[in-house]
Amino acid sequence: MLREYQDAKAYQQSALEAYFRLLLVELRRKYNHIHSPTMPSPYLGQLDQFLTLLEGHLREHKGVADYAALLNISSYQLNQITKKHLGKTCSAVINEQLVLEAKRHLLATDYQIKEIAYNLGYTDVSYFTRFFKKQVGQTPLEFRSNFK
Repeated sequence: MLREYQDAKAYQQSALEAYFRLLLVELRRKYNHIHSPTMPSPYLGQLDQFLTLLEGHLREHKGVADYAALLNISSYQLNQITKKHLGKTCSAVINEQLVLEAKRHLLATDYQIKEIAYNLGYTDVSYFTRFFKKQVGQTPLEFRSNFK
């Protein structure tokens, strides 16, 4: 493509368009090769079910085993599904969702930290604060004050 661009020959525009189309085809092939699901489609359905359950039951269930039981599969299978399709462990997905909800509460409401912790299913505020700091790098109060 570079040579074609640098040499001012007849039909240069057409040649560059053809090279560009070939480049896009190659990129699409590589993307599909990397992201093509090797698991049968039922696993994608279980992933969707897991993500739906996660949104609806985050307050009550924070463990991989809880969601695996709801899906009638083993924790190992659920972890394999999330690793294959999301590139992370199931507990990492759960923690990310918890942090996302905590951040949403911190920025969109004036709730106290203990109220946010309770809304997310934590009975121990100090445990929630340690969890949040480990995930985000700052306490919930520091996070809130940095964005207000």
